[in-house]
Amino acid sequence: MSKRKEQRKENLGPSPILMWIFVFILIVVFFLLVNSSLFNVTSITVEGNNRFSQQEIINASGIDYNTNIIHVDEAQAKTNIEQNAFIVVEDITRTFPTGIVIKVRERSAVAQIGTVNGYYVIDKEGIALGLNNTADSSLVVVYNMGIAQPQYGKQIQSDSAEKMESVFSVLTAMEKYDLVYKIKGIDVENPEKIRLTYEGGITVQIGNSFSADDRLRRLDVTVNAVKEKITAGQVLHMESADSYYIGQ
Repeated sequence: MSKRKEQRKENLGPSPILMWIFVFILIVVFFLLVNSSLFNVTSITVEGNNRFSQQEIINASGIDYNTNIIHVDEAQAKTNIEQNAFIVVEDITRTFPTGIVIKVRERSAVAQIGTVNGYYVIDKEGIALGLNNTADSSLVVVYNMGIAQPQYGKQIQSDSAEKMESVFSVLTAMEKYDLVYKIKGIDVENPEKIRLTYEGGITVQIGNSFSADDRLRRLDVTVNAVKEKITAGQVLHMESADSYYIGQ
């Protein structure tokens, strides 16, 4: 009887105390490894950049090559990089054991808003990108839209939501129909009668924001049809969906 009890005890396996000691050792080893220089960042890759170099973005991130990959602060790196209003950080990921990948999207300047301070540069979504003392001839100028002091990297705030919608509708259609370098000005003094300055100094009135897409789709063809007839001071009226006329 005693022999059977001894056999049963022998079959119970390792002592629980030994198991806990083993687990503790594993935890300590793991802790030492992940906090050692073996996991220090050795490679940082940037994807999606064009205007700004990989090194410029890495420098802006503040990520140190001597930092353990576990301790990299992605949120702070994103904030650091996006101090540059032209850059949006889409994602920052760790690639173990020692790599970091930063995925970015770059904003493009498409327009400028004239103010007493100068010309605030914006992208097609109305994000403020910077301030120029003089107008940039490569960008369309937005006239007669008051804005609050903008915060770079944030959308501008206008005194009129209707005027904002008018500008965004035109900018979207300009890109869609390849008119970015042909339209030189957007005047939203009256958002129900948006006026565009087309290359060559031709003034075109297109109606409100709801008609912008259709009117800009027809703009090139219509201007080519009348450019020999229109004279200085006249306006090409395209408010109608299926007709146009030259007037004042």
